[in-house]
Amino acid sequence: MKHEPPIARLPAEPYAMRMNQRQYGTILFALFLLIGMWPAATLAYDERSFRDLPWAVQLGLRVWAVDQSVPIVNQVVLVPDGATYLDEIARWSPRGRWPVLLSDDQLATKFIRRFRPAVIVERESVGELPAGDELETLLRETHVRAMGGDPNHLDASAIFRQNDYIPPGIVLSSVGDSAWPAAIALASGRLQPLAFVDGDFGRPNQSVDRDRLTPLVEQLRAIAAASGYPWETLEEGVLTFTICRNMAGRVNLPQTEGGDGNPSAVTDWLARHDDGTRFGFVGWIFGDETRSAYMAMCSLFLPRTNVWLANGYSGEGGFAQFDMQTAADQMNEHGYEVTHLAGPQFRAAAWMNTLGGGIDPDLLNVNSRGNANFYYTLDEQLWTVDVPILNHPAAVHFTHSWSARQPESRHTVAGRFLNHGAYAYIGSVQEPYLSAFIPPNILHDRMINHVPLIVAARHWAGQHQFARPWKVQTIGDPLMLAVPPDRLQKDRIDPEAEDRGRNVRDDVREAMRGLNEKATGDQYAKVIRRLALIGRDDLAIQIWRMAQQQGQAEAAAPAALGPLFRARENEEFLRAWSHISLRDEYLQTMLWHLMTPRLGSVSDEDTLLQLQAAVRASMPEVDAQRLAPHLARRLGGEHVRGWLQRLLDQTDNARTRQTIERTLRDY
Repeated sequence: MKHEPPIARLPAEPYAMRMNQRQYGTILFALFLLIGMWPAATLAYDERSFRDLPWAVQLGLRVWAVDQSVPIVNQVVLVPDGATYLDEIARWSPRGRWPVLLSDDQLATKFIRRFRPAVIVERESVGELPAGDELETLLRETHVRAMGGDPNHLDASAIFRQNDYIPPGIVLSSVGDSAWPAAIALASGRLQPLAFVDGDFGRPNQSVDRDRLTPLVEQLRAIAAASGYPWETLEEGVLTFTICRNMAGRVNLPQTEGGDGNPSAVTDWLARHDDGTRFGFVGWIFGDETRSAYMAMCSLFLPRTNVWLANGYSGEGGFAQFDMQTAADQMNEHGYEVTHLAGPQFRAAAWMNTLGGGIDPDLLNVNSRGNANFYYTLDEQLWTVDVPILNHPAAVHFTHSWSARQPESRHTVAGRFLNHGAYAYIGSVQEPYLSAFIPPNILHDRMINHVPLIVAARHWAGQHQFARPWKVQTIGDPLMLAVPPDRLQKDRIDPEAEDRGRNVRDDVREAMRGLNEKATGDQYAKVIRRLALIGRDDLAIQIWRMAQQQGQAEAAAPAALGPLFRARENEEFLRAWSHISLRDEYLQTMLWHLMTPRLGSVSDEDTLLQLQAAVRASMPEVDAQRLAPHLARRLGGEHVRGWLQRLLDQTDNARTRQTIERTLRDY
């Protein structure tokens, strides 16, 4: 059954948008993109009913129409560098587009595991990427080509103008910043203008005075005005701004501008007039080329139909409105796959058991409390080291204080989620008060009705005291939708036969045939990595076992850890772990997430000593507290005292020292 958006259930919106004939042409252009070059999705609304929809639903339908009108090619292309990335994006057209990722062992693997392409192509480099003005010119030309135009005769604005098209947003970046891959992908994929803003606006972890960001405000407004599209209200035209570059995450505002003596989120302060009224919504992407490309591709190409709702609130007092049962019922009714963790299911012990092997939601919505470096389940305080490893890319909404205070740092909840593969994150930079967040039933009702997630997660003009510039940060693509499964574009088109790179699956088959008794450990490791990349953890584990039998475990072990973790092969994971020497914190977290719920049953000294050697540098005190009683049980108090004293000698962090000293007193 096709579900039409249940508009009557939406909260009353006093600023409902009324589209004029030109704006309605925006939807028609999206439906028959570039003069109707192919049949497109059909909306269940005529012009009159469309005009009667709330402005936020209209915005989502404009985005959805574009998403549905451009076919998705059933392939992923992996590239080695930025120049090749641009060369591949330039091959997009209204006849089809596909995900393009920079090769790496973590993010690309997560994406491919969820997207499940028929073909994976790996390209060789096309050469060096230009810099400065030359790069800006190349980005603008690529933008036009990806939308089906010829940059020798047209620019992006001419394409939009010829089709009487009003874009839903504007993308801003900088050629001197490494997040430009997200900008070109989102501008091209969502049919938005691409603009560039200059200046040093700080780093994501910083809090700065408004004067530091005034040039950014001025440039954003000037770009919006120069676009020629309506932008000054939420009633029409351009409603979102995607900032793909570094800037400070927090801004200190005077009380005359809504400040309360504490920092506000920069994304909630931008896209407002001087009097604080909102004219748009801001999404923010920062990071290196690999991560920014990944964040954009996840938003453009992945579904958000597997939803996890985790409720750490008791349901008393003001927390009652954040109960998630209604949201779970709504999502189930519309075909989402829903996991609702409430009561005993979101107590610490149950949650820690869930983390072993990783989790795989498309959208994770958590009710919690705590600070930047810890959060609570229903019954117990947990830490950033207990943020789950995401086996699939996920968008995360975290109702919680402080979690996004320093999103570039893995010492914070937001930073850890981004490090683990989140491509969107909504959370607070300070104490926001509970009412600053949108209750789950309203948030998910908006999403079901095509409202983009970042827009759905904010208070709208005139609705609420927290509609003023406040503290909820919105990281990710502001036009990203999470529409019901039955409204998704289901069919992909086959890729054209082109000889521009290696077929990764063919490469894997050839590499597997090359394994024999004389195969080296590096050959085994390569095959395991490639199998993990294409989503065949089962075969990767078989090859790992072959490597052990052939005496090549040491070289093959690092590649095997991911597949073994996801398969929850605890004993095999420990065997592989014993063979490796370079252990980064991401791999260490796999070990701890597998073993923490089982510490009470571990009697093997080697296992306990492996955990002792794998204490995570970001929070050694947490691992020490958890492991110490089990070490003492097996190896004695003297062993524990010596180990804790060595940890003390290695840190000058006051909080870490205080906790370890307190633990030491128990032994």
